[in-house]
Amino acid sequence: MKKMKMTKTRCFSLHAACVALLLAAAGPAHAIDCRKAGNRVEHMICADARLKAADAEMGKVYAALVQQAGNDAELRAMLVRSQKRWIEARDTRFDSPMDYPGAPDAAALPRNLLQEMRRRTRTLSEPGKTDRAVPRLLEAAQAQRKFLAQFTGGPFAGFATSCDFLPGGQQLSYGCFSDRSYQHHERVCTLRDDWASGSYYQTRLVGNVVQGRLQTVAACGDGSEGGSPCPEADGNGRPGARWNLQPGIAASTPKPSPKLDAEAELEADDTAWLRACLTDARYPQGAAR
Repeated sequence: MKKMKMTKTRCFSLHAACVALLLAAAGPAHAIDCRKAGNRVEHMICADARLKAADAEMGKVYAALVQQAGNDAELRAMLVRSQKRWIEARDTRFDSPMDYPGAPDAAALPRNLLQEMRRRTRTLSEPGKTDRAVPRLLEAAQAQRKFLAQFTGGPFAGFATSCDFLPGGQQLSYGCFSDRSYQHHERVCTLRDDWASGSYYQTRLVGNVVQGRLQTVAACGDGSEGGSPCPEADGNGRPGARWNLQPGIAASTPKPSPKLDAEAELEADDTAWLRACLTDARYPQGAAR
């Protein structure tokens, strides 16, 4: 214990990448050690030959994916966070899923868990869309880096992602939602995803950094802060589309956030909006209200 404490102290005094390496070292196990099964879901897996085999396969694929990230500490840390999120969500939701309307009953639970473990393995092993020799998660992270390189970045930039197994149709299905914030000089533009009452919502936020605090000056979208559909980047859009220029969101200070998250991908219309928002200091003045 004393040796580990000394190692951490020394590591934190070096380089930020060292923190990521510590995170990777403490990453999720490549497969469950059934001699040390520590919760109800792990015991369920260890008691079922198919679940145990699926867990071993998922661990094998995950280990290979981390290895393909090479010495890139930021990519490795991203993969560790991603897998930890999945495991934590699995252990929470599959523990007592009957508490959630639309979740599987006890008899269907192992079958649903097996389905989701195999789906996760496919996600971890899926080839890239552009280069099939590169896993999709790594390709997506590299695309994020390329997009971010167009802007200055800053303390308010980063991803705050949460994932869960959502109930519906007598099964649990994994999904991720995030606040994706981008900064260029003193401008910060955010895409906020939410899931509530069985529906998906997205809000767009425009803010300016003033004396080290982020002041949100405009919002639109389906979420409570938006209040109405978002105009397109050129000001056009659905009937009633407009910006809420008094969103009533309190000013905030930056919170340390990961700069990469392959499970928070951008759509084409999101990138167009972000470029307009980040590079025009007048935006959204002049956009449809």
